[in-house]
Amino acid sequence: MKKDHTTNRRLLIVLFIAFFVLVLCFVYTVIKAYALCNVEEVEVLDIYDQSGLVRSEYDNEFYQVLSQSDVVYFIGDSITCGSANGGHPWYEPITKAMDIEYDELAFSGCTTFDMIYVLNNTEAVSNGKYSNKEIVFVITLGTNDVLSGNPQISAKDDCEYIEYMETIVTIISDTYPDAHFVLIAPWRAYGEIDIVHVPLDEQRDKFDKFDAVLATYCEDNGYLYVEPNSYIEDHLVKGFHWYYLCDELHPNSRFGCTLYSEAVLKYE
Repeated sequence: MKKDHTTNRRLLIVLFIAFFVLVLCFVYTVIKAYALCNVEEVEVLDIYDQSGLVRSEYDNEFYQVLSQSDVVYFIGDSITCGSANGGHPWYEPITKAMDIEYDELAFSGCTTFDMIYVLNNTEAVSNGKYSNKEIVFVITLGTNDVLSGNPQISAKDDCEYIEYMETIVTIISDTYPDAHFVLIAPWRAYGEIDIVHVPLDEQRDKFDKFDAVLATYCEDNGYLYVEPNSYIEDHLVKGFHWYYLCDELHPNSRFGCTLYSEAVLKYE
């Protein structure tokens, strides 16, 4: 009889554990589905307090530059145009909160090489649409230069990367000689991507070199440099990237855009 009781107790424990695991799996699936479901309205970043003053944690140099400009012109790739999350750019929580005029030149897969071609062969910027306004260009390029691994369409190393970035700034400055520039370190990938054949360790090494030369270039030329990736990585719990990301690279619209915007606004 005692043996039967022991067996039953063990069976109940096993059944309880199995039930508990099933509940966890269900909760995990529901939360993941909720996070991955892109929303039409991106959350507005809570930059201001009840008195209408900017909160101290957001009152950095990036915020000051934007608040003192008439127009903010964002230049970048898929993360800047929001091609993977229903058309929501990383900066949307900021522009909505600050209610500022902005424009955008960005497309999926864009490299520094691509942007030079676009600037030289279109009037996207050279039309001088905002010549009579205080303007700041916020440029985030380099991600696809690293991920493509193709030197024919991207910067093959950090020297060529900064050469291309300098060319982009020079082309823009020809039309807007008094423009301000904010150069953001290239967004990083946080896992293996099927179409990318560059190993993660090689990616990280190249991203580190790109970040370093970009920071030096900004310091030498009086431009604002922003490195948001450390903040983003700190908030990405291993195995739960999907809470913020559509895939291994792009922020989702529900939580990801807010995280990326915070990363830029909280950089010191």
